[in-house]
Amino acid sequence: MNDQDDTYTEQFRDEGFIAPVLEDVCRHHREMYPEEFSLAFDVNRLAQKLYMDSTLLVKGLDRRDAICLGLQIVPRCLSAYQGALLLAQRGMNVEALTLARSIYEAAFWLGYLEKAPGEAVPALFGDTIFNELRLLKASKKIPLIDATTVSLIDGRIAEYEKAIVVEGYPNKSVSIPTLASKSGMDSVYPQYRQLCGEAAHTSLKSILQYVNVDDDGQNNGYVIGPDKDIPRTLVYCIWPMIMVIEAIRMLADISTHDDAFESLMARYNALISIETNSVTA
Repeated sequence: MNDQDDTYTEQFRDEGFIAPVLEDVCRHHREMYPEEFSLAFDVNRLAQKLYMDSTLLVKGLDRRDAICLGLQIVPRCLSAYQGALLLAQRGMNVEALTLARSIYEAAFWLGYLEKAPGEAVPALFGDTIFNELRLLKASKKIPLIDATTVSLIDGRIAEYEKAIVVEGYPNKSVSIPTLASKSGMDSVYPQYRQLCGEAAHTSLKSILQYVNVDDDGQNNGYVIGPDKDIPRTLVYCIWPMIMVIEAIRMLADISTHDDAFESLMARYNALISIETNSVTA
């Protein structure tokens, strides 16, 4: 082990993934996987451009318009994707995949809004209100809550329940399998579920990677440092963002970047053809 390795190990033991030496690790990972990171960054640039181009479309639209709602979802997708790339560069794969999972959920809503806006818009409002009502009702059970706060909560509950009746919103939450089906993206729902167990939820699958295992299957200590399975992580992050880009193009009826999109799709398909255990397009 050289001096640089000693410095890395010492800093990581002291500060983990926010250690200053991780900046060098990020650069090293980008150099190790240039095609994967190049594609990931190009997907981000196209998504940013499509979003900025489409923001002009919302001027004067009602807040319940499908395009308006859909474009409000996109910034969340962009920030989650960009966060995932920042984490992937550091080798924080579980954390990156947790963000990728949220992009799948947003992509499902975007696809639903594009395919059935008349059904999806009230479903989105109903889903939001239903979950807010559950939260408000649960908050009344907080120990030692005072009467004034309870009264305020009851007022909010009454407002939401009135909105359900007046606006005709469905009084229910939309399950993720239903959402995937409604969006026409049910074929990728298994990948979403895989990320739930592998990253988002505390499970054996999400924690076993932190243990070093010998060839004979025996544990020999815990992993110190970044996870090396970065290409696979990037594949899982890129695919839902491509779904978001396609949904934006369809929802906002934008065709000015068709060639760029097709080029990215070709590069993605070429990438997954050489990656194992990856998402299929």
